[in-house]
Amino acid sequence: MSATERINELLKQLRSLLTSTVPNMDKLISQTEIRVEGGRKYVVKKFTREVGLIKWIPPAIIFRATYPFTLIPRERFRRELRFFSHPWENVRTPNVLESDEESLTIEREYVEGSILNYGEDLEKLAEGLAEIHSKGWALGDVKPTNFIVGENGLYVIDAEQAVDSGKRTYMAWDLMLTSFFAAYTYLVEVSKYEEFVREFFRKYLDFGGPFDAVKNVGGFRFGGLVLLMPLPHVFTLAETIDDLTLK
Repeated sequence: MSATERINELLKQLRSLLTSTVPNMDKLISQTEIRVEGGRKYVVKKFTREVGLIKWIPPAIIFRATYPFTLIPRERFRRELRFFSHPWENVRTPNVLESDEESLTIEREYVEGSILNYGEDLEKLAEGLAEIHSKGWALGDVKPTNFIVGENGLYVIDAEQAVDSGKRTYMAWDLMLTSFFAAYTYLVEVSKYEEFVREFFRKYLDFGGPFDAVKNVGGFRFGGLVLLMPLPHVFTLAETIDDLTLK
């Protein structure tokens, strides 16, 4: 086996490890539990659980100048409720069955469907983020497991870091983070990554996503995230943004 083949094999193993680890880590640090009552499934989210604080410490420290992450349970509770109660058009959110300000608990419907797939659900994601951003919101946490694709479309099932400040840099964070997660989805397939980012950003703009948000992707303020990305993917993303914004 040549050196190139060995490197490709190692990259494939790393991608497989990341693919299997992220969902399991989500379960480990989850604040939610699924309950069944009277044959009906529903989800209970407790914002006071310690894991809800611990998982936000790294991004709140490392990226505090980039996005307004909050560690405060009450604020995360309120952010999610505000996002879920907003009158969205194409984006879907779970119906809130009950919320308690004292215990900082939200009970919501269980959404049937599958976790977002970048290959199959690219257009749905681009349309969803375009609507969210065009209405002045940013999610802050856009990992695939925070989205469910159901019969009625794309659902956002976690919005505890969502803000409605209208700041383009916060929207750019969502786009940059999406590009980051996609880079590891297509870790050994740079050509597929290029196809994804070009089509994703093109669709995002076609659906009315703010041009200024795209223009801010890859800027100096995202240097910490860029350093964590594979170098070929960084170059691909930079070329894509330049092609879209310098025309």
